[in-house]
Amino acid sequence: GGDPARVTLFGQSSGASAVGYAIASPLAKGLFRRTIVQSSSMSAAFGAAGPTNTLVKAQEGGKQLLAELGAPSIVAMRAMPADAIVNKVARRFGAYGLLPVIDGWLLPRDITEAVATGQVNHSELMIGGTANEGSQGFPSTTPEALRTLIGQRYGARADNVAAIYSATDANTANAAQDQMQSDYIAATARRVASFSAQ
Repeated sequence: GGDPARVTLFGQSSGASAVGYAIASPLAKGLFRRTIVQSSSMSAAFGAAGPTNTLVKAQEGGKQLLAELGAPSIVAMRAMPADAIVNKVARRFGAYGLLPVIDGWLLPRDITEAVATGQVNHSELMIGGTANEGSQGFPSTTPEALRTLIGQRYGARADNVAAIYSATDANTANAAQDQMQSDYIAATARRVASFSAQ
């Protein structure tokens, strides 16, 4: 059932990021008409996470993972227990290139660049965010650790961001970290929406 000319693609959180990649991939052209992107950071919108990895960087990350696992080849890694690999990667998947990459085929450009230049696969976009999106993924923090995170994320803009999300103890640091993440998601949604509206 349904009308194949009126397909809507919807995702929330990491699913919304997946929708973003589908928006930007020429291989998905003609597969959907509308998209709903809810609570995706689409990090390239602010450059906070840097640009989407290139294929070369992802391959370097894969070689690093093989070396750290002590696996001489991908065949040897495939023979390892899954737990050993999962425990090694933990939440550092980006460091090992285990994220989408600009490969020139499936993903020729960053999502935000695709939206800003109109090189997208939809005619209608609904975008938004949920409160506290992603905040549960952060470990407990301290004022010093929060300041370090802000420095890593925002670089030259870190002092301005730190002035907004300041903390004096662990409780206020955790609250500031959660609010910063929630605000980041909402601001990114607004920025991508403004690109899309042009």
